[in-house]
Amino acid sequence: MLVALAIGLGAIPESSARLSPSTKTYRAEVVLHPKLPTVLTEDEDDAAWGVANFGRPFSSLDEVCVSVRFSDDLLDPGETFHFLHFYFHDGLVRYGHTNGGPEPLASTGPSCFVPDFNERELREFEDGRQRLTFTAPRGSVRISGVVVTATGTR
Repeated sequence: MLVALAIGLGAIPESSARLSPSTKTYRAEVVLHPKLPTVLTEDEDDAAWGVANFGRPFSSLDEVCVSVRFSDDLLDPGETFHFLHFYFHDGLVRYGHTNGGPEPLASTGPSCFVPDFNERELREFEDGRQRLTFTAPRGSVRISGVVVTATGTR
């Protein structure tokens, strides 16, 4: 279920106006396994994973954003790509993109989690590390890069 695609993803311009002076943005380059470039297909056993490692915990997070780049095999119209899977007490929540447009996409994102809509997802990043699992349940893609940014205080 891709409920999260419509709720809380995408930069919210007003969020930066509320940031305190001690808030900074940190960047984590995600190393994928298998190594880049990584090809994903509809095979349910076909998945890649990586860890967004920010080095140390956050005392609070204002925003976490995920950007994914593709090469050679882009996210074609009608294809779906997931980059995060959370298992909460009320079930599995997946985040990703479905290309509803007429042209292939060379990148997705940034897809941003913000407190107003994604409080529990942000808590998963507070320890400074978060595993990302990449799947392509509809179609295929070739991942060429993943960047995760976190805006918060330490």
